[in-house]
Amino acid sequence: MKKIITIYIIIVSICFSENNLKRSILPIVKITNYTDENGLKYKIPTGTAILIKDSIKYPNRLFLITAKHVIEKDSATDCMFNFSKKYDKRKEIVCSVKKYTIYKNEWKFHPDDKVNLTYYDTTFYTYDIAIAEIFLTRIQIDDEVLWNEALDINNFSTQKLNEIDSLKILAFPFVNKFNWERGLTLGDIEQDIGTKRINNQNIIKFEKNKNVINLNEIYIENPKFRPGYSGGLVYYEQNNKITIAGVSMGMTNIIKRRNNSFCLSFYIKAENIKYCLYNNFK
Repeated sequence: MKKIITIYIIIVSICFSENNLKRSILPIVKITNYTDENGLKYKIPTGTAILIKDSIKYPNRLFLITAKHVIEKDSATDCMFNFSKKYDKRKEIVCSVKKYTIYKNEWKFHPDDKVNLTYYDTTFYTYDIAIAEIFLTRIQIDDEVLWNEALDINNFSTQKLNEIDSLKILAFPFVNKFNWERGLTLGDIEQDIGTKRINNQNIIKFEKNKNVINLNEIYIENPKFRPGYSGGLVYYEQNNKITIAGVSMGMTNIIKRRNNSFCLSFYIKAENIKYCLYNNFK
């Protein structure tokens, strides 16, 4: 089975805004066998990914990051990059879409990814991260340019999270039917707000028969978290400055608290993403 990633690309300024962040994430989709009235196959978002760079350590290189469980079962992942004519690169339009394939052996993972807990008779992924380098020379670009610049990983940090009460997520939620020819609009992205949970991390039911204890990550309590959010962008704001906290990993079963429905959601911290990147790419 293949999944196609469509990258919605627009210029990202040096100073982050929430709108800039929306323009840096992209959906991971499954192509179905069903077609619409124009013969186009429906595409269903199954996860979210982020285009990143490190302008200090890896100048002029691009990387794609998502949750490992979104892509690990596929032999190849097809990506659809959006391009624009050079004179239109600052406009919110797409000139063309280029197909790009990431092969399974190109995905890199956290060196300490797999953790076994014999006491609880379960195995889970503590660092559910997948990163692949993107080589645009594989694509014939002609007179076109990418529609964005990736988020710089040097702006990823959880250093000041102790001063923050809430976190935000940007992701592409699962929908039953979804289709497009030239990528997605910002209106297809869903924003969610979660409450940070550092203390009282007891065993929580996770993915039916599995249990999760403290993953050395921070939980986010989130009433709207749903499939498609895996790999989504987790961030916080302080003094009008936006900082990327990490990548969304997964969620527990829905639970009831004070007559409200919640999910306890996990994400991979920025520092672990950096560790994964720096240990896999030279």
